[in-house]
Amino acid sequence: MMRLAARAVCRARLPVKFSEGFNPHPRLRLLLPRPVGVASECELLVLDLTGEVSDPHWGEGLLRQFPPGAEFRGVEPLSEGPLPRVTWAAYAVALTAEEVPRVRARL
Repeated sequence: MMRLAARAVCRARLPVKFSEGFNPHPRLRLLLPRPVGVASECELLVLDLTGEVSDPHWGEGLLRQFPPGAEFRGVEPLSEGPLPRVTWAAYAVALTAEEVPRVRARL
């Protein structure tokens, strides 16, 4: 997801901040990162920009840069201060009929 977002930000030509050091990369944060192999239906991505964006439709331009199948609920600027907090998350685990007794016993 981070690579997908970094590429979309680059294609949208947003003035994103970059980390410092030998190998700079865009300053993007997922507020509830997930392990490799875990799918998600909702992500909260925060971009650090170097300044104001003059285009009032910058969010729509960013969303158009993501591939088909990536759906979004919206884009909005954040005010200065602490980042938003994730207050809850729901997880679903798909099990076959053979796995249910073994998993139930371990729980």
